[in-house]
Amino acid sequence: MLSKSRLFHSIAFRSTILYTIIFGVFLCGAFASIYFFVADYIANIEDQWLIQEAKQIHEMSKDPQSLPKTLAKMKEGTKALGAYQVFYCLKDANNKIIASTDQSIWKEVLTSTYQDMGSGFFIETLLIAQGQHPLRIIYFPYKDGRILHVVYSLRNSTAFLNRLLRSFIYIFPGLLIVFYILGFIMMRNTLKPIRDMTQSAHKIAIDNLNQKIPVKNPKDELGMLAITLNKMLSRIDSLVNNIKEMCDNLAHDIRTPITRIQGASEVALMQKRSSEEYCEVLYDCVSESKRLLHWLNTLLDISEAEAKISIHREKFIINDLIDEVVEMFEPIAQHKNIELSYESVDEKICIFGDIKKLRRAIVNLVDNAIKYTSTGKVTVGITKEEARVGLFIKDTGMGIPNKDLRLIFNRFYRSDTSRSMSGSGLGLALVKAIVHAHRGKILVQSKVNHGSVFKILLSA
Repeated sequence: MLSKSRLFHSIAFRSTILYTIIFGVFLCGAFASIYFFVADYIANIEDQWLIQEAKQIHEMSKDPQSLPKTLAKMKEGTKALGAYQVFYCLKDANNKIIASTDQSIWKEVLTSTYQDMGSGFFIETLLIAQGQHPLRIIYFPYKDGRILHVVYSLRNSTAFLNRLLRSFIYIFPGLLIVFYILGFIMMRNTLKPIRDMTQSAHKIAIDNLNQKIPVKNPKDELGMLAITLNKMLSRIDSLVNNIKEMCDNLAHDIRTPITRIQGASEVALMQKRSSEEYCEVLYDCVSESKRLLHWLNTLLDISEAEAKISIHREKFIINDLIDEVVEMFEPIAQHKNIELSYESVDEKICIFGDIKKLRRAIVNLVDNAIKYTSTGKVTVGITKEEARVGLFIKDTGMGIPNKDLRLIFNRFYRSDTSRSMSGSGLGLALVKAIVHAHRGKILVQSKVNHGSVFKILLSA
Protein backbone atom coordinates (compact mmCIF):
# COMPACT_ATOMS: atom_id res chain seq x y z
CA MET A 1 0.00 0.00 0.00
CA LEU A 2 1.17 3.49 -0.82
CA SER A 3 1.49 6.07 1.97
CA LYS A 4 -0.51 9.28 1.63
CA SER A 5 2.54 11.35 0.68
CA ARG A 6 3.63 8.82 -1.97
CA LEU A 7 0.05 8.49 -3.22
CA PHE A 8 -0.33 12.25 -3.76
CA HIS A 9 3.00 12.39 -5.60
CA SER A 10 2.41 9.29 -7.71
CA ILE A 11 1.95 9.53 -11.47
CA ALA A 12 -1.30 7.55 -11.22
CA PHE A 13 -2.85 10.06 -8.79
CA ARG A 14 -1.75 13.18 -10.66
CA SER A 15 -2.66 11.78 -14.07
CA THR A 16 -6.09 10.67 -12.86
CA ILE A 17 -6.76 14.10 -11.32
CA LEU A 18 -5.79 15.77 -14.59
CA TYR A 19 -7.94 13.41 -16.68
CA THR A 20 -10.85 13.85 -14.25
CA ILE A 21 -10.66 17.64 -14.61
CA ILE A 22 -10.57 17.29 -18.40
CA PHE A 23 -13.50 14.87 -18.25
CA GLY A 24 -15.43 17.29 -16.01
CA VAL A 25 -14.86 20.19 -18.40
CA PHE A 26 -15.89 18.01 -21.34
CA LEU A 27 -18.99 16.81 -19.45
CA CYS A 28 -20.03 20.38 -18.63
CA GLY A 29 -19.54 21.42 -22.24
CA ALA A 30 -21.53 18.44 -23.50
CA PHE A 31 -24.39 19.11 -21.06
CA ALA A 32 -24.42 22.82 -21.92
CA SER A 33 -24.70 21.94 -25.60
CA ILE A 34 -27.54 19.46 -24.93
CA TYR A 35 -29.31 21.90 -22.59
CA PHE A 36 -29.30 24.78 -25.06
CA PHE A 37 -30.26 22.49 -27.92
CA VAL A 38 -33.28 21.15 -25.98
CA ALA A 39 -34.25 24.67 -24.83
CA ASP A 40 -34.05 25.97 -28.39
CA TYR A 41 -36.01 22.99 -29.73
CA ILE A 42 -38.82 23.48 -27.15
CA ALA A 43 -38.93 27.22 -27.85
CA ASN A 44 -39.28 26.57 -31.59
CA ILE A 45 -42.13 24.11 -31.00
CA GLU A 46 -43.92 26.58 -28.72
CA ASP A 47 -43.51 29.43 -31.22
CA GLN A 48 -44.78 27.25 -34.08
CA TRP A 49 -47.85 26.34 -32.02
CA LEU A 50 -48.47 29.99 -31.15
CA ILE A 51 -48.23 31.09 -34.79
CA GLN A 52 -50.46 28.25 -36.01
CA GLU A 53 -53.08 28.87 -33.30
CA ALA A 54 -53.08 32.64 -33.89
CA LYS A 55 -53.47 32.18 -37.67
CA GLN A 56 -56.49 29.87 -37.23
CA ILE A 57 -58.29 32.31 -34.94
CA HIS A 58 -57.25 35.24 -37.14
CA GLU A 59 -58.77 33.61 -40.24
CA MET A 60 -61.92 32.68 -38.30
CA SER A 61 -62.45 36.20 -36.89
CA LYS A 62 -61.83 38.35 -39.96
CA ASP A 63 -65.60 38.87 -40.19
CA PRO A 64 -66.82 40.74 -37.06
CA GLN A 65 -70.08 38.77 -37.31
CA SER A 66 -68.21 35.55 -36.46
CA LEU A 67 -67.35 36.68 -32.92
CA PRO A 68 -69.36 33.86 -31.16
CA LYS A 69 -67.58 31.29 -33.27
CA THR A 70 -64.22 32.89 -32.45
CA LEU A 71 -64.96 32.91 -28.72
CA ALA A 72 -65.92 29.24 -28.88
CA LYS A 73 -62.57 28.44 -30.53
CA MET A 74 -60.77 30.35 -27.78
CA LYS A 75 -62.58 28.43 -25.03
CA GLU A 76 -61.86 25.18 -26.82
CA GLY A 77 -58.11 25.95 -26.75
CA THR A 78 -58.26 26.93 -23.09
CA LYS A 79 -60.10 23.73 -22.23
CA ALA A 80 -57.53 21.61 -24.09
CA LEU A 81 -54.42 23.12 -22.47
CA GLY A 82 -55.79 24.63 -19.29
CA ALA A 83 -56.72 28.13 -18.19
CA TYR A 84 -53.30 28.59 -16.59
CA GLN A 85 -51.45 27.54 -19.73
CA VAL A 86 -53.02 29.62 -22.53
CA PHE A 87 -54.97 32.86 -22.77
CA TYR A 88 -56.79 34.41 -25.76
CA CYS A 89 -57.78 38.04 -26.10
CA LEU A 90 -59.22 40.09 -28.99
CA LYS A 91 -59.00 43.89 -28.74
CA ASP A 92 -60.39 46.64 -30.93
CA ALA A 93 -58.50 49.57 -32.36
CA ASN A 94 -58.95 51.49 -29.07
CA ASN A 95 -57.36 48.66 -27.11
CA LYS A 96 -60.67 47.59 -25.58
CA ILE A 97 -61.35 43.89 -25.09
CA ILE A 98 -63.89 42.48 -27.53
CA ALA A 99 -63.55 38.81 -26.55
CA SER A 100 -61.30 36.80 -24.26
CA THR A 101 -61.03 33.76 -22.06
CA ASP A 102 -60.83 33.93 -18.25
CA GLN A 103 -59.27 37.33 -17.48
CA SER A 104 -58.94 36.82 -13.71
CA ILE A 105 -55.78 34.74 -14.11
CA TRP A 106 -54.17 36.95 -16.75
CA LYS A 107 -54.82 40.49 -15.45
CA GLU A 108 -51.17 41.51 -15.83
CA VAL A 109 -51.15 40.53 -19.51
CA LEU A 110 -54.15 42.74 -20.35
CA THR A 111 -51.96 45.84 -20.11
CA SER A 112 -49.52 44.67 -22.79
CA THR A 113 -49.73 46.61 -26.06
CA TYR A 114 -48.85 45.73 -29.64
CA GLN A 115 -45.87 47.40 -31.22
CA ASP A 116 -46.12 47.58 -34.99
CA MET A 117 -42.86 46.08 -36.30
CA GLY A 118 -43.97 46.41 -39.94
CA SER A 119 -43.93 42.65 -40.48
CA GLY A 120 -47.41 41.52 -39.43
CA PHE A 121 -47.50 39.51 -36.22
CA PHE A 122 -45.03 40.04 -33.43
CA ILE A 123 -43.84 37.60 -30.71
CA GLU A 124 -42.16 38.49 -27.44
CA THR A 125 -41.41 36.99 -24.02
CA LEU A 126 -42.85 38.68 -20.93
CA LEU A 127 -41.87 38.32 -17.29
CA ILE A 128 -44.82 39.85 -15.42
CA ALA A 129 -43.46 39.58 -11.89
CA GLN A 130 -40.27 38.40 -10.19
CA GLY A 131 -40.37 34.68 -9.43
CA GLN A 132 -43.16 33.87 -11.89
CA HIS A 133 -42.82 31.80 -15.01
CA PRO A 134 -42.14 33.74 -18.21
CA LEU A 135 -44.87 34.08 -20.84
CA ARG A 136 -44.68 33.90 -24.61
CA ILE A 137 -47.15 36.22 -26.36
CA ILE A 138 -48.03 36.75 -30.02
CA TYR A 139 -49.74 39.89 -31.37
CA PHE A 140 -51.67 39.34 -34.60
CA PRO A 141 -53.13 42.60 -36.12
CA TYR A 142 -56.23 42.94 -38.38
CA LYS A 143 -56.71 45.46 -41.19
CA ASP A 144 -59.52 47.18 -39.27
CA GLY A 145 -57.21 47.88 -36.30
CA ARG A 146 -58.17 44.95 -34.11
CA ILE A 147 -55.40 42.92 -32.45
CA LEU A 148 -55.41 39.26 -31.43
CA HIS A 149 -53.39 38.31 -28.36
CA VAL A 150 -52.47 34.66 -27.74
CA VAL A 151 -50.48 34.11 -24.54
CA TYR A 152 -48.72 30.85 -23.75
CA SER A 153 -47.19 30.10 -20.34
CA LEU A 154 -43.66 28.73 -20.32
CA ARG A 155 -44.11 27.16 -16.89
CA ASN A 156 -43.96 23.57 -18.18
CA SER A 157 -40.93 24.02 -20.41
CA THR A 158 -39.17 26.07 -17.72
CA ALA A 159 -39.91 23.42 -15.12
CA PHE A 160 -38.60 20.69 -17.46
CA LEU A 161 -35.37 22.58 -18.14
CA ASN A 162 -34.91 23.26 -14.43
CA ARG A 163 -35.37 19.56 -13.65
CA LEU A 164 -32.83 18.73 -16.37
CA LEU A 165 -30.33 21.19 -14.86
CA ARG A 166 -30.87 19.89 -11.31
CA SER A 167 -30.45 16.31 -12.49
CA PHE A 168 -27.09 17.18 -14.03
CA ILE A 169 -25.99 19.00 -10.86
CA TYR A 170 -26.90 15.95 -8.76
CA ILE A 171 -25.34 13.41 -11.15
CA PHE A 172 -22.19 15.39 -12.05
CA PRO A 173 -20.23 14.82 -8.76
CA GLY A 174 -21.11 11.12 -8.82
CA LEU A 175 -19.90 10.78 -12.39
CA LEU A 176 -16.63 12.50 -11.49
CA ILE A 177 -16.09 10.18 -8.51
CA VAL A 178 -16.87 7.06 -10.54
CA PHE A 179 -14.63 8.28 -13.38
CA TYR A 180 -11.80 9.04 -10.92
CA ILE A 181 -12.02 5.63 -9.24
CA LEU A 182 -12.13 3.75 -12.55
CA GLY A 183 -9.40 5.94 -14.02
CA PHE A 184 -7.16 5.49 -10.97
CA ILE A 185 -7.60 1.70 -11.09
CA MET A 186 -6.82 1.63 -14.83
CA MET A 187 -3.82 3.93 -14.38
CA ARG A 188 -2.48 1.81 -11.53
CA ASN A 189 -2.81 -1.32 -13.65
CA THR A 190 -1.17 0.45 -16.60
CA LEU A 191 1.77 1.56 -14.44
CA LYS A 192 2.16 -1.81 -12.71
CA PRO A 193 4.93 -2.92 -15.14
CA ILE A 194 6.89 0.20 -14.15
CA ARG A 195 6.52 -0.68 -10.46
CA ASP A 196 7.68 -4.22 -11.23
CA MET A 197 10.65 -2.81 -13.17
CA THR A 198 11.49 -0.54 -10.21
CA GLN A 199 11.39 -3.46 -7.77
CA SER A 200 13.55 -5.56 -10.07
CA ALA A 201 16.02 -2.69 -10.48
CA HIS A 202 16.28 -2.33 -6.68
CA LYS A 203 17.39 -5.97 -6.46
CA ILE A 204 20.21 -5.46 -8.97
CA ALA A 205 23.56 -4.70 -7.35
CA ILE A 206 27.15 -4.50 -8.54
CA ASP A 207 27.64 -8.22 -7.89
CA ASN A 208 24.57 -9.39 -9.86
CA LEU A 209 24.47 -7.13 -12.89
CA ASN A 210 23.72 -10.19 -15.01
CA GLN A 211 20.20 -10.21 -13.50
CA LYS A 212 17.72 -8.73 -15.97
CA ILE A 213 14.43 -6.82 -15.73
CA PRO A 214 11.50 -9.03 -16.82
CA VAL A 215 9.94 -8.11 -20.17
CA LYS A 216 6.22 -8.90 -20.38
CA ASN A 217 5.40 -7.39 -23.77
CA PRO A 218 8.43 -6.53 -25.92
CA LYS A 219 6.28 -4.68 -28.47
CA ASP A 220 4.83 -1.92 -26.24
CA GLU A 221 6.64 1.14 -24.89
CA LEU A 222 7.30 -0.33 -21.43
CA GLY A 223 8.61 -3.53 -22.96
CA MET A 224 11.00 -1.56 -25.18
CA LEU A 225 12.10 0.44 -22.10
CA ALA A 226 12.81 -2.81 -20.22
CA ILE A 227 14.79 -4.14 -23.20
CA THR A 228 16.81 -0.91 -23.35
CA LEU A 229 17.54 -1.07 -19.61
CA ASN A 230 18.62 -4.71 -19.94
CA LYS A 231 20.99 -3.74 -22.77
CA MET A 232 22.37 -0.96 -20.59
CA LEU A 233 22.85 -3.43 -17.70
CA SER A 234 24.66 -5.79 -20.05
CA ARG A 235 27.00 -2.99 -21.13
CA ILE A 236 27.60 -2.00 -17.50
CA ASP A 237 28.22 -5.64 -16.58
CA SER A 238 30.69 -5.93 -19.45
CA LEU A 239 32.46 -2.72 -18.39
CA VAL A 240 32.64 -3.85 -14.76
CA ASN A 241 34.05 -7.22 -15.81
CA ASN A 242 36.56 -5.46 -18.06
CA ILE A 243 37.58 -3.20 -15.19
CA LYS A 244 37.99 -6.20 -12.88
CA GLU A 245 40.00 -8.07 -15.50
CA MET A 246 42.08 -4.98 -16.22
CA CYS A 247 42.79 -4.46 -12.53
CA ASP A 248 43.77 -8.13 -12.15
CA ASN A 249 46.05 -7.94 -15.19
CA LEU A 250 47.47 -4.61 -14.08
CA ALA A 251 48.21 -5.94 -10.61
CA HIS A 252 49.83 -9.04 -12.08
CA ASP A 253 51.95 -7.15 -14.62
CA ILE A 254 53.00 -4.38 -12.22
CA ARG A 255 53.90 -6.86 -9.49
CA THR A 256 56.73 -8.34 -11.58
CA PRO A 257 58.77 -5.14 -12.14
CA ILE A 258 58.11 -3.93 -8.59
CA THR A 259 59.27 -7.30 -7.25
CA ARG A 260 62.40 -7.04 -9.37
CA ILE A 261 63.11 -3.52 -8.12
CA GLN A 262 62.53 -4.58 -4.53
CA GLY A 263 64.63 -7.75 -4.89
CA ALA A 264 67.53 -5.98 -6.56
CA SER A 265 67.48 -3.21 -3.94
CA GLU A 266 67.41 -5.67 -1.02
CA VAL A 267 70.26 -7.73 -2.46
CA ALA A 268 72.29 -4.58 -3.02
CA LEU A 269 71.76 -3.51 0.61
CA MET A 270 72.66 -6.87 2.13
CA GLN A 271 76.41 -6.16 1.90
CA LYS A 272 78.84 -3.59 0.67
CA ARG A 273 79.44 -3.70 -3.03
CA SER A 274 81.53 -1.90 -5.57
CA SER A 275 80.31 1.22 -7.33
CA GLU A 276 79.98 -0.76 -10.59
CA GLU A 277 77.65 -3.26 -8.92
CA TYR A 278 75.56 -0.48 -7.40
CA CYS A 279 75.36 1.19 -10.83
CA GLU A 280 74.19 -2.09 -12.35
CA VAL A 281 71.45 -2.43 -9.72
CA LEU A 282 70.38 1.18 -10.24
CA TYR A 283 70.34 0.62 -13.99
CA ASP A 284 68.01 -2.36 -13.53
CA CYS A 285 65.75 -0.32 -11.23
CA VAL A 286 65.62 2.56 -13.72
CA SER A 287 64.78 0.14 -16.56
CA GLU A 288 61.94 -1.40 -14.61
CA SER A 289 60.73 2.09 -13.56
CA LYS A 290 60.74 3.20 -17.20
CA ARG A 291 58.74 0.09 -18.08
CA LEU A 292 56.17 0.95 -15.40
CA LEU A 293 56.06 4.58 -16.48
CA HIS A 294 55.57 3.51 -20.10
CA TRP A 295 52.57 1.38 -19.08
CA LEU A 296 51.04 4.22 -17.07
CA ASN A 297 51.58 6.73 -19.89
CA THR A 298 50.02 4.31 -22.36
CA LEU A 299 47.00 3.90 -20.07
CA LEU A 300 46.64 7.69 -19.90
CA ASP A 301 46.92 7.92 -23.69
CA ILE A 302 44.18 5.30 -24.09
CA SER A 303 41.90 7.16 -21.67
CA GLU A 304 42.52 10.46 -23.46
CA ALA A 305 41.84 8.89 -26.85
CA GLU A 306 38.62 7.24 -25.63
CA ALA A 307 37.51 10.57 -24.14
CA LYS A 308 38.45 12.24 -27.47
CA ILE A 309 40.64 14.82 -25.75
CA SER A 310 44.10 15.93 -26.86
CA ILE A 311 43.16 15.16 -30.47
CA HIS A 312 44.73 17.90 -32.63
CA ARG A 313 43.27 17.53 -36.10
CA GLU A 314 45.07 18.77 -39.19
CA LYS A 315 45.08 17.99 -42.87
CA PHE A 316 47.96 15.80 -44.06
CA ILE A 317 48.88 13.26 -46.74
CA ILE A 318 48.53 9.73 -45.41
CA ASN A 319 50.90 8.33 -48.09
CA ASP A 320 53.82 10.29 -46.61
CA LEU A 321 53.03 9.00 -43.11
CA ILE A 322 53.06 5.36 -44.30
CA ASP A 323 56.36 5.96 -46.16
CA GLU A 324 57.89 7.31 -42.97
CA VAL A 325 56.74 4.35 -40.82
CA VAL A 326 57.88 1.74 -43.37
CA GLU A 327 61.27 3.42 -43.69
CA MET A 328 61.62 3.45 -39.89
CA PHE A 329 60.99 -0.32 -39.57
CA GLU A 330 63.09 -1.46 -42.56
CA PRO A 331 66.30 -2.01 -40.51
CA ILE A 332 64.42 -4.07 -37.90
CA ALA A 333 62.73 -6.18 -40.58
CA GLN A 334 66.08 -6.78 -42.37
CA HIS A 335 67.66 -7.82 -39.06
CA LYS A 336 64.96 -10.54 -38.66
CA ASN A 337 65.13 -11.52 -42.34
CA ILE A 338 61.57 -10.35 -42.90
CA GLU A 339 60.52 -8.78 -46.19
CA LEU A 340 58.81 -5.46 -45.48
CA SER A 341 56.88 -4.07 -48.47
CA TYR A 342 54.61 -1.10 -49.11
CA GLU A 343 51.61 -1.20 -51.45
CA SER A 344 50.46 2.32 -52.22
CA VAL A 345 48.07 3.99 -54.64
CA ASP A 346 48.99 6.37 -57.42
CA GLU A 347 47.18 9.40 -56.02
CA LYS A 348 48.06 11.37 -52.92
CA ILE A 349 45.30 10.93 -50.31
CA CYS A 350 44.64 13.66 -47.76
CA ILE A 351 42.85 13.02 -44.49
CA PHE A 352 41.93 15.19 -41.52
CA GLY A 353 43.23 13.88 -38.20
CA ASP A 354 45.91 13.87 -35.51
CA ILE A 355 49.06 12.84 -37.36
CA LYS A 356 51.00 12.02 -34.17
CA LYS A 357 48.27 9.76 -32.77
CA LEU A 358 47.72 7.98 -36.09
CA ARG A 359 51.49 7.50 -36.51
CA ARG A 360 51.57 5.84 -33.08
CA ALA A 361 48.69 3.54 -34.01
CA ILE A 362 50.32 2.46 -37.28
CA VAL A 363 53.68 2.02 -35.57
CA ASN A 364 52.07 -0.30 -33.00
CA LEU A 365 50.48 -2.45 -35.71
CA VAL A 366 53.65 -2.68 -37.80
CA ASP A 367 55.75 -3.39 -34.69
CA ASN A 368 53.38 -6.25 -33.71
CA ALA A 369 53.43 -7.64 -37.24
CA ILE A 370 57.26 -7.81 -37.28
CA LYS A 371 57.45 -9.02 -33.66
CA TYR A 372 55.10 -11.98 -34.18
CA THR A 373 56.52 -12.96 -37.59
CA SER A 374 59.63 -15.13 -37.31
CA THR A 375 60.22 -15.45 -41.06
CA GLY A 376 58.15 -14.35 -43.97
CA LYS A 377 56.65 -11.10 -45.14
CA VAL A 378 54.93 -7.99 -43.74
CA THR A 379 52.97 -5.77 -46.10
CA VAL A 380 51.74 -2.25 -45.37
CA GLY A 381 49.33 -0.68 -47.82
CA ILE A 382 46.69 1.94 -48.63
CA THR A 383 43.35 1.45 -50.38
CA LYS A 384 40.73 3.99 -51.44
CA GLU A 385 37.14 2.85 -50.79
CA GLU A 386 34.59 5.50 -51.88
CA ALA A 387 34.61 8.14 -49.11
CA ARG A 388 36.98 6.14 -46.91
CA VAL A 389 40.68 5.42 -46.78
CA GLY A 390 41.82 1.92 -45.84
CA LEU A 391 45.17 1.20 -44.18
CA PHE A 392 46.14 -2.45 -43.88
CA ILE A 393 49.04 -4.27 -42.23
CA LYS A 394 49.38 -7.89 -43.35
CA ASP A 395 51.84 -10.44 -41.98
CA THR A 396 52.62 -14.15 -42.38
CA GLY A 397 53.31 -14.71 -38.69
CA MET A 398 51.90 -17.01 -36.01
CA GLY A 399 48.32 -15.69 -36.31
CA ILE A 400 45.68 -15.28 -33.59
CA PRO A 401 43.27 -18.02 -32.42
CA ASN A 402 39.60 -17.36 -33.08
CA LYS A 403 38.76 -17.37 -29.36
CA ASP A 404 41.16 -14.46 -28.82
CA LEU A 405 40.10 -12.25 -31.75
CA ARG A 406 37.32 -10.47 -29.83
CA LEU A 407 39.57 -9.96 -26.79
CA ILE A 408 42.82 -8.69 -28.26
CA PHE A 409 41.71 -5.03 -28.08
CA ASN A 410 41.09 -5.24 -24.30
CA ARG A 411 43.64 -3.60 -22.05
CA PHE A 412 46.39 -5.92 -20.77
CA TYR A 413 44.98 -8.88 -22.67
CA ARG A 414 47.60 -11.21 -24.12
CA SER A 415 46.86 -14.53 -25.76
CA ASP A 416 48.67 -17.67 -24.70
CA THR A 417 50.80 -17.68 -27.85
CA SER A 418 52.07 -14.13 -27.22
CA ARG A 419 52.97 -14.38 -23.54
CA SER A 420 56.48 -15.55 -24.39
CA MET A 421 57.09 -12.26 -26.22
CA SER A 422 57.83 -8.95 -24.56
CA GLY A 423 54.95 -6.52 -24.32
CA SER A 424 52.39 -4.93 -22.04
CA GLY A 425 49.07 -5.89 -23.70
CA LEU A 426 48.20 -2.20 -24.18
CA GLY A 427 49.26 -1.62 -27.79
CA LEU A 428 46.09 -2.81 -29.55
CA ALA A 429 43.87 -1.14 -26.93
CA LEU A 430 45.63 2.15 -27.72
CA VAL A 431 45.24 1.56 -31.48
CA LYS A 432 41.51 0.96 -31.10
CA ALA A 433 41.07 4.07 -28.93
CA ILE A 434 42.92 6.26 -31.44
CA VAL A 435 40.95 4.90 -34.43
CA HIS A 436 37.60 5.36 -32.66
CA ALA A 437 38.60 8.89 -31.64
CA HIS A 438 38.90 9.59 -35.39
CA ARG A 439 35.42 8.04 -35.95
CA GLY A 440 37.04 5.16 -37.79
CA LYS A 441 36.92 1.37 -37.62
CA ILE A 442 39.55 -1.28 -37.08
CA LEU A 443 39.03 -4.80 -38.45
CA VAL A 444 41.10 -7.94 -38.02
CA GLN A 445 41.29 -11.28 -39.81
CA SER A 446 43.63 -14.00 -38.68
CA LYS A 447 44.43 -17.69 -39.03
CA VAL A 448 46.81 -19.57 -36.81
CA ASN A 449 50.22 -20.19 -38.47
CA HIS A 450 49.12 -18.25 -41.57
CA GLY A 451 49.26 -14.64 -40.33
CA SER A 452 46.94 -11.73 -39.66
CA VAL A 453 45.52 -8.71 -41.45
CA PHE A 454 44.67 -5.54 -39.54
CA LYS A 455 42.70 -2.93 -41.45
CA ILE A 456 41.94 0.67 -40.39
CA LEU A 457 39.11 2.56 -42.11
CA LEU A 458 39.18 6.38 -41.87
CA SER A 459 37.13 9.13 -43.49
CA ALA A 460 38.89 10.72 -46.43
